[in-house]
Amino acid sequence: PYKGIAAAQAAAQPGDILLLHAGSYGSARAVFNKSGLAGGSYIVWKGAGDGEVLFPGGISIEANSVWFDAITIRNQPYATLSAILANNLGPTDVVITKSNFINNHYNIYFQRGGSYWYIADNTIVGDTAQATESLEGEGIEMANYAATSFGHTVAHNSITNVADGISSPGVNTDIFGNDIFDTSDDGIEPDPGGVNVRIWGNRIHNTAHNGISFQPQSGAPYYILYNQIVNFKEAIFKFRQTDRSIIAHNTFVMPNDMICCNPAHLMHSYLRNNLWVSVAGGQIWNFGGSVKSWETDFDYDGFDWGTSQNPIIYGNQTHKALSTFAGASGLESHGKMITKSCFDSFNVPAQAMTHVNQQNLTLAAGCPAVDAGAVLPNINDGYVGAAPDMGVAERGAPLPRYGPRSGPPPPADAPPATPKGLRLQ
Repeated sequence: PYKGIAAAQAAAQPGDILLLHAGSYGSARAVFNKSGLAGGSYIVWKGAGDGEVLFPGGISIEANSVWFDAITIRNQPYATLSAILANNLGPTDVVITKSNFINNHYNIYFQRGGSYWYIADNTIVGDTAQATESLEGEGIEMANYAATSFGHTVAHNSITNVADGISSPGVNTDIFGNDIFDTSDDGIEPDPGGVNVRIWGNRIHNTAHNGISFQPQSGAPYYILYNQIVNFKEAIFKFRQTDRSIIAHNTFVMPNDMICCNPAHLMHSYLRNNLWVSVAGGQIWNFGGSVKSWETDFDYDGFDWGTSQNPIIYGNQTHKALSTFAGASGLESHGKMITKSCFDSFNVPAQAMTHVNQQNLTLAAGCPAVDAGAVLPNINDGYVGAAPDMGVAERGAPLPRYGPRSGPPPPADAPPATPKGLRLQ
């Protein structure tokens, strides 16, 4: 055994696993500045499993190829803070898994880019309540340097009580399986991300502003696939500056507008197999006078706009039927109308910012969206039935998995347990 982090770090070599027994490790910020080796020879700092491993002052990450597993940080302005290294970039190849971040303002924070971080199976409960509508206090912030932040994987984290759940991924980053809810700004804010930002298989509920932000999108494509995005004060998408996106197999549920700001920017996208549901019955798309271009390819989406009298406006014309919109635009010729009875259970109130419990919006037998989607090679391979279903959940397939997959249970001050009666995994 070593008496303290500094003594253990002085002896550590690439490939070593250092077990951290239960206790509180100092009062000042702990500095980790000894690197492992690229290629998998990490220096691993791992909770031993005999109780909470608390870093009361947070941690500074000033090394490459280091791994933190099953630690806890509470009540800090910055729980983790990455250094700016000699090459003027952040560290590379850092892993943070199965850890708890409780009541911090910024939780996992990169100062200056960095590359190939793996952040997975963590529980993050920040100090920024949804009702504040604050724009500061992030869950996972990968730094606003698109050219110097790249190659990250952010997977299966539970994130709540923060401003943005996940933000600023740079380029070539995967964000998947995260459960993001009750945030004061946006669910995922990839601003100013560039090429190959892949956002897939996430559940985003109850954000004070928007589900996903494009402010700006600095390169293309973005892949937005298999996300369940429900109930925001503003909209599902915030479009300020956009490029091409592939948007497929999402379930979008809103009590009011689907798109905040520049809704015609949706026409920069390739849309397939999404469900667009207006809870109370309302407008889906308002493109104003805009019409499609070479960038626009919409088809095989499902829609529920209830009794709306202006569900789609295209080329300054209002279309009350999907068939007239398809005839005027050449878009959505295979689109389907659905109703909320399409879902096995639908527990979403009609008022924005009324709390929505986390749930899986699975399709019921007989829904027109079942077996009604387009085949998308490498995206919906392995579908069940005659064709893919629209939306997130393929009927007859395993339920999506959101949030941490394994690890110690969240502490007592983590979010409350899921209410009984909801079908979650």
